[in-house]
Amino acid sequence: MDIDKKELLKKVSDALEERRDWNAMGYGYYALVMIDRSDGEVWTDTFESEGSFNRYNSDSIESVPITDIIFRNTVCEGRSSHVMTKEELAAAVTDYIYSRCLKWDMYVRGVGGEFE
Repeated sequence: MDIDKKELLKKVSDALEERRDWNAMGYGYYALVMIDRSDGEVWTDTFESEGSFNRYNSDSIESVPITDIIFRNTVCEGRSSHVMTKEELAAAVTDYIYSRCLKWDMYVRGVGGEFE
C-alpha cells in the first residue's frame, strides 16, 4: 500500500477541523477522527449525544487518540506549557496514522511495507 504523506496531511487537517467545529457546537456534541489502517483512509465520526457511537466490523478501523498524541508531544517532551498549533497537531496526527498504517501493512503482508 502506498500512502502519500502530503495527501494524508490534508485529510488529517480537514478531519481535525471538522472535529473542532463539531466539538464546539455545545453540550453532548462530539466527534472522533477515525482511520482505516488497511488503506490509510481518514474521516470524522460525528455524534449528537455523548452516548452515541458507531461500531465497525473491521479490525483495521480505529479512532485516533488525539488527547494521547497531544500529551506525548507536549508533556512527555518536557513542554507541558506548550500549546500545540493546528499545524503541529496535524503533523503529529499524520505521523501517528502513517505509523499505524505501516504496522498494519507489516502485520497483513509480513515483514516490510510498501511505503514511500
